[in-house]
Amino acid sequence: MIEGVEIQRALDGGWEVRIPIRAEHVTVGREIAVAERVRVGLRRVDDVARIETRMAHERLRVETSGDVEATRRIEPEEGRHASPR
Repeated sequence: MIEGVEIQRALDGGWEVRIPIRAEHVTVGREIAVAERVRVGLRRVDDVARIETRMAHERLRVETSGDVEATRRIEPEEGRHASPR
């Protein structure tokens, strides 16, 4: 017998069968998790040096794996580089 099924005689002489109908509901949520811990503190600095130099240009390389769709590639404008923060 299937769990939850009830079969009984009806008052009119027939049969009454009750079958539970089940459904699954999926809940998707987000949860905050610690990805990395850093230590922040102060320290004494005795001297400061000013250095002026030309920085090398860097490019971002994105590697994808799995079910990922890269939508478009954005090229930097000629002669423009990201400024340091």
